Amino acid sequence: MKCPPADATEVGTLTPNGRKILEAYELVDGVCKEVYRNVPVTEQLIKAVPSPYEAAQTAGIAVVATTAALSTPFLVRIIKPVVKKLLTKAKEIVTRKKEARPSTFLRKQAQRKARK
Repeated sequence: MKCPPADATEVGTLTPNGRKILEAYELVDGVCKEVYRNVPVTEQLIKAVPSPYEAAQTAGIAVVATTAALSTPFLVRIIKPVVKKLLTKAKEIVTRKKEARPSTFLRKQAQRKARK
């Protein structure tokens, strides 16, 4: 029998809870068994604490998110009137009707009435 089998977990892999590490495989009575060793608490703590880069990156994201959340009401007060004004102007331009020019006949008729 081949020990460890082809689909076995790699040596050096932590258990899901992170308290034990797979150290080796042993063949006992024709059965391949996994040998684990306990991981010291200090090593568990070191692996649980993020690196300075990760901590700084997370803090930066938190600062940006907080700033965006706090500045939203002010930005809405500034941007909303501007957008409203632009939309009103655009609507006026699109819906503007051309001035109806009176025909020559109507213009002459109006001039005749004005002379009388």
